[in-house]
Amino acid sequence: SDAPASAGGSGTTGNYAYTVFVNGAATTVTCSVAGNSATTCSDSGDTAAITAGQTLELRAVSSSNGNSSVPVTWSIKLG
Repeated sequence: SDAPASAGGSGTTGNYAYTVFVNGAATTVTCSVAGNSATTCSDSGDTAAITAGQTLELRAVSSSNGNSSVPVTWSIKLG
């Protein structure tokens, strides 16, 4: 299946870049949340091939808050 993705952060100060990984390899499915008021992002233009048994991972990298963590929810549409 191909998988577009969306992610949301808590709206805390900072810039976060999200990347979907399949079996440990980065895909082109990415999005960024920037600033205090931004809380969601999505990438409906890129897709990643996923087959049964593969692992999915969402990595978030902060460009402004060092190692601080924020709660994140994400969804993926298979189809």
